[in-house]
Amino acid sequence: DGLETLPFHGFGVSVDSAPEGATVLVDGEELGETPLVASVKCEPGADVRVRVERPPHRAQERVVRCRADTLVKLRFTF
Repeated sequence: DGLETLPFHGFGVSVDSAPEGATVLVDGEELGETPLVASVKCEPGADVRVRVERPPHRAQERVVRCRADTLVKLRFTF
């Protein structure tokens, strides 16, 4: 699927944006601003919706699949 992944305890996302400072929401829960690394509670195989918002730009979203012991790296450009 073209995603960069790294070993991790549980499931996590690393979210970067250009410019930095975008708000990160995972499955509707706000987790902070980019750059961000966070653990995500999910069942392996479930879809996880990652959304970044940085007004006045249009919000962007990616759906990734939850994986056991994996960190998924995402990068968004506004």
